[in-house]
Amino acid sequence: MSLQQKLHPENTSRVADVAGTMAGAAAGALAAPSLASATGVTVIPVITAIGKLIGLSLLSATPVAWIAGTAFAGGLATLTATRLLKGIGGDRREAQIDDDRRRQQ
Repeated sequence: MSLQQKLHPENTSRVADVAGTMAGAAAGALAAPSLASATGVTVIPVITAIGKLIGLSLLSATPVAWIAGTAFAGGLATLTATRLLKGIGGDRREAQIDDDRRRQQ
């Protein structure tokens, strides 16, 4: 008996949801610095201007809210995508698993 037949479809569904959401959240968090710098959010006006006058190049950081927001958006997008994909093929898969269980009994 394969592992897929041993696990209940709801458990494998939850694992797929969690894995997809975590991957999307990680991708969103990694994309945050690029998105923030593209919109100019990483520039701190007063400190950057003073640094330019002195001749220093100051590094700026991505705001924490941008990292959290893009992680949330990425996780939500991948959760939506996995739910949509499971909805497309989920009924057929569940019917096949039920048929396999009936044959074994």
